[in-house]
Amino acid sequence: FRCKIQTKSIVMTLEEELDETWFDIGQVANILQLKIGKRLMGRNQLFKLLRQKRVLQGANLPYNRYVQLGYFTIQKTTIEKVGQYTRVSEKTLVSLRGIEFIKTILIQNNE
Repeated sequence: FRCKIQTKSIVMTLEEELDETWFDIGQVANILQLKIGKRLMGRNQLFKLLRQKRVLQGANLPYNRYVQLGYFTIQKTTIEKVGQYTRVSEKTLVSLRGIEFIKTILIQNNE
């Protein structure tokens, strides 16, 4: 009985760690292994589909409701060129829940 409780806590810890794992859209496309004709769907095609389904905005950033649901997050990186300019780069990242959400969208898209 004690071992069972310990196993459950290990599983819970693993699930918590996976919940904090984020993937970029290219990785998601590779994970899902979706085919368009004879070719696999890549990052750009997945971005396009998510924009068409109104999940992502024009700059490939998720709408706020999907961020609040925990499907996506935005990683901001400051790029500084000394003495010239500073800009902020934004990258869309997807959670495991977000990957499941995208799979649902893709299944509905194929029907």
